[in-house]
Parts: sequence; structure tokens; C-alpha cells
Amino acid sequence: MLDTATHTFKANNKGLVWLFFVTIPAILITAFFVYLIVDKGSWDTATILAFIAMAVILLFELTMLYADWVSYLFAVNTTLEVDMQTREFTFRHDRKTICFKPSDVAHWYVDVGFFASRVATHHTVVILKSGKELFIPMWLFEGNRFLMTMYPSENTFNANNFILTYQQSLFFPQPEKGPRYKYIFPPDNF
Repeated sequence: MLDTATHTFKANNKGLVWLFFVTIPAILITAFFVYLIVDKGSWDTATILAFIAMAVILLFELTMLYADWVSYLFAVNTTLEVDMQTREFTFRHDRKTICFKPSDVAHWYVDVGFFASRVATHHTVVILKSGKELFIPMWLFEGNRFLMTMYPSENTFNANNFILTYQQSLFFPQPEKGPRYKYIFPPDNF
């Protein structure tokens, strides 16, 4: 049976708390890494290779963290409403509003972004037949919920997983695997 409610997805403070929870250790690890570089007395080949490996890993992690912050700040000004009765989607970002139906969708990319990131891999991009790209960040949740698991049935209050769960009843097209690193950051042109 089709749900008759309108579901509204937006960013909440639990996402912000999670970001601070991962940002503070990242800052401490970076400070410790800088301390080790400054305090290191002798530099042999093994030490240099270890520091290069640590620097690459740290750079990747900090880039993912930066991408998570940028997508969260985008999500703060974004809402997605899904009217289950009319199957109409209303995407709002800042002062722009775009309404569309599943028949207006040309492509739908799920799980775009950094492969190793717990957050950025769950962003969604909807490309309408008009050519408009709608970036639906992972941070959009229904109500005051925030849960990231690998089981879609537990994540139906996340916009991406909600659409995946009710895809057939909404007549939404099949999702595609999109260009993974093209959508690390929200598009500038929205």
C-alpha cells in the first residue's frame, strides 16, 4: 500500500555533532604528525618512507573530511520533500525550488563521492531531462534521525535510501553508478 504522507528530508544537528566528533581527532592527529616531523632527529630511508605514507593517508583523510563539511554546509540550506500521493519531489536549496516527478529524471546516480568515506559515498545526484543536476547530500534525514548503516531497510529516513526503498512504488527509474569522483563536492552552478 502506498504511503499517503509527505516526507521532508533536511540536515539536522546530529550530523553536525558527528562531524565535530570526527574533526577533533583529525586535528589532533595532524598536530601530532607535524610534531613528529619537527621533533624527528635522524632521517633514514625507512623513516622517510613511513612519513610519506602517513602524509598521503592523512592528506586523503583530510580531503574526505573537508568534502564532508562542504556537503554538510550545502545540506543545511537544502530540503527534499517527497509527496507519496502525487509522486512529486520538491528540491529546495537556498531560495531556489525545483519540482519534478520521476518521469522527469534522465539519470540518477547513487553512492557518488569518495569510496572510502563513510559519508561521501552515500551522496545522490539526480539529473533531470532539462539538464539540471540536483545534488542530494547524505546529510538529508527525515526528522531528528541520523544513522549510517550498510542496511538500506534501516536507513529509510535518509533521502537516498528512502528513494531506493520506495523506488518501485514511486515509479523512480533504476539508479546508475555515476562518476564516483565528479560529485565529491556539490555543484557550483546550482
